[in-house]
Amino acid sequence: MTLLRTAKLLTLTAAKSLGVLEALRRSEWRKNQLLILAYHGVSQDDEHLWNPELFVTPECFANRMQALMDYGCHVLPLHDALAQL
Repeated sequence: MTLLRTAKLLTLTAAKSLGVLEALRRSEWRKNQLLILAYHGVSQDDEHLWNPELFVTPECFANRMQALMDYGCHVLPLHDALAQL
């Protein structure tokens, strides 16, 4: 694990432990924000095996979307989100 990745994980862990992430999630500021997650690609075949930094498996993508919904995020296709702006 790289030093930068370790630092990011420690920062996120500390923020979660201190309640910072939960406070942000419930804030009025957050309720009026559109966050866009971008993925380079979801594997159609074996792309995730030869380039895992750019591709995730369909199962991994589904799990990440489910985790966001479980956290209380409203997951929308980009077209729908932009239309609601």
